[in-house]
Amino acid sequence: MLPKHWYAGSTLCVAWCRPCSSFRLRSRQALSANSLCGCLKKLPKSCRACGLTAAPLRVAINLSTRDLLDQDFPAKLDAMMLKHNAPTNAFCLEITESAIMDDPQRAEATLNRLSERGFKLSIDDFGTGYSSLAYLKRLPVNELKIDKSFVMGMENDESDAKIVRSTIDLAHNLGLSVVAEGVENQAILDKLVELQCDEAQGYFMSKPIPLPDFIAWRAKHQASQAA
Repeated sequence: MLPKHWYAGSTLCVAWCRPCSSFRLRSRQALSANSLCGCLKKLPKSCRACGLTAAPLRVAINLSTRDLLDQDFPAKLDAMMLKHNAPTNAFCLEITESAIMDDPQRAEATLNRLSERGFKLSIDDFGTGYSSLAYLKRLPVNELKIDKSFVMGMENDESDAKIVRSTIDLAHNLGLSVVAEGVENQAILDKLVELQCDEAQGYFMSKPIPLPDFIAWRAKHQASQAA
């Protein structure tokens, strides 16, 4: 479970540093495949340049509905992994409930193929969609990420607190790990520890930062853990 102040891993965010005003991204996940390819090309070199050679990062990539419904998508990932000599178990592929429910059978088939290839699978923003518990039981997912709207409301809304508690219990009963998104203060983190949540993610730990700053942040936290 989630111990206090324990660093477990990091999420790589792909962002536009100089966005073009004429460019419009219709879906927040529309560039997932291209983003993954770019990560595979640049991540090892960037990490070496910053002196990051210890335990590998877990890279989380959002999949779109288009990815899930593309029967060739697993093969495309295979080709990218082979080209860049990247281990599949270093990647966590995140899927929203709504993306799954657009076409549950095809989504399940794609997720099964990705799971067979060694990718970790996570349901993102859990609690905001309309997924069936029957499908949740059948899907080869490893993790649930509780949507930040419930986590951030835990302090002042008993209904949100009950939803978080019930989701953690549900996930654990299904053999899944749980990540709480939107952790922004110590009180929420302490409550999640009490509820035996596995991992926490949010601005209380760190806002998104460039890779060189992350190296220093990570070293500081690992040193405090070893002390």
